[in-house]
Amino acid sequence: MSIIKPGVRCRVIGGMDDDGADFTVGRKGPNFGKIVTVSRFIGEHDAIGNVWRCSCEEGLITYYGAVGNSADFPAGLLEPLLETLPPLKVKEEELV
Repeated sequence: MSIIKPGVRCRVIGGMDDDGADFTVGRKGPNFGKIVTVSRFIGEHDAIGNVWRCSCEEGLITYYGAVGNSADFPAGLLEPLLETLPPLKVKEEELV
């Protein structure tokens, strides 16, 4: 089960290759390092997996180069921030 879901805040940890054909973790693209809030699930892409629509007050650059307050990101380029994750549910018998 993915911990990325609507409402979770994430850090963008990668970007697109220069030719726009692939996404790479660690590449310092225009959105690299920005903190975004996941808005909704867009769909699953054959090559890059789950894609999420995210928003950011500082502005984002979309795949097509448009500037706005939301953009789509593959889950692999989103690093959830721990303070926005729900607490783990542990059964009492697991604590023994």
